[in-house]
Amino acid sequence: MKNNFTMTKKFLSALALLMLFVTVHSEAQVKIGFMDVQTVMAELPEMENIRAKLDDYVQQKQQQLEDRTASFQESVADYQENQASMSAQEQQTREEELATMEEELRSFQQSIQTEIQQYRQKLLAPIYADIDTAIANIAEERDLDFVLNKATMRGENIVQFSAQESFNITDEVINRISSNSNQN
Repeated sequence: MKNNFTMTKKFLSALALLMLFVTVHSEAQVKIGFMDVQTVMAELPEMENIRAKLDDYVQQKQQQLEDRTASFQESVADYQENQASMSAQEQQTREEELATMEEELRSFQQSIQTEIQQYRQKLLAPIYADIDTAIANIAEERDLDFVLNKATMRGENIVQFSAQESFNITDEVINRISSNSNQN
């Protein structure tokens, strides 16, 4: 089912591009470039620093989660150990407290995942802005009408084949961003 959906999506994307080419070709020659954002990201020296910052942040958040998990587990163990000496009312109260703690732990875990995503986006935002600027400048210099990303975020290829490698602007984007980084 998933493969059919992927194939259908690729077919419809290709059909839409073909229709665009045919429509625009009848009026003027369209110039299209393509690039591979994943390659650009892998080649940028700033990515090592970003990965290190993100790894540190993730470790910090994991430690916070582990600390809270250990505290919860200690509370559960304490309850189990003392349950026999508690009245029914005390047991019910303590079980409600533990259920609340467990829900807070789940909520904390979800908030950590959100915080990590937001921090990642914050770290990558300047890189994406530099990539966008480089693409815009190169497209203007080469008089390109469109610049396609070679792959989707999941790694599925959009550009399957190009007769001319000169339409690939990936290396130009890397060089442009690197030279701008060296100037700063």
